[in-house]
Amino acid sequence: MFANLASIYGSFIWPKDTAPRYVIGWGVTAGLCFMCGVLALTMGWLNKKYPYTFDYTPYERRDAERAEGEKKAAVDSQ
Repeated sequence: MFANLASIYGSFIWPKDTAPRYVIGWGVTAGLCFMCGVLALTMGWLNKKYPYTFDYTPYERRDAERAEGEKKAAVDSQ
């Protein structure tokens, strides 16, 4: 769906009256490439700073909590 939008924004970014240099088009393309690079570096830094740890699936966590509760109930009843 988004690929089909190229025909709409392409005519505004790369107008024929700016040929043969296409300053607007190359400027927008260079800016987007720079932004993608900055975002890639930022995401790498954020992933190192706030790593995602994955211990359990929700069902394993539920089963572990249930087993812990049963152990506690067994100790309390003795």
